[in-house]
Amino acid sequence: ERLKKTAPEAYGKIRIIWTSPLIPSDPIVWRRDLDADVKAKVYTFMMTYGRNGSVEDVAAARKMLKDMTWSPFIPSSNGQLYPIRLLELAKEMLKVEGDEKIPAEEKKTRLADLQGKIDAVNKASEELPRL
Repeated sequence: ERLKKTAPEAYGKIRIIWTSPLIPSDPIVWRRDLDADVKAKVYTFMMTYGRNGSVEDVAAARKMLKDMTWSPFIPSSNGQLYPIRLLELAKEMLKVEGDEKIPAEEKKTRLADLQGKIDAVNKASEELPRL
């Protein structure tokens, strides 16, 4: 959608043959060991930018975000990565299935392990929010 808006001529030359599950756009991540005060300051800024302040400040922030085809930030968690994990696991399954060098019993074990991981991600995505 962004390309359609920003470069319609280029978009017109593209033929879509497959669409992936929704993939998080521009997530902002930090190390788990990042100082709690720094996390709090960054988080507060990100969650209030374009929402808090004077009418003029909010309007200016929203314009800046809109110009980048963004909107105010929303909270997230590692749950937003479930679709990516599923794609990676499916890719690995296809690789194992297609590898004729892997002995049948080992292939069966590896595929069962990968399926178990897929099942765990699917279960987590049903039980936990993707925020």
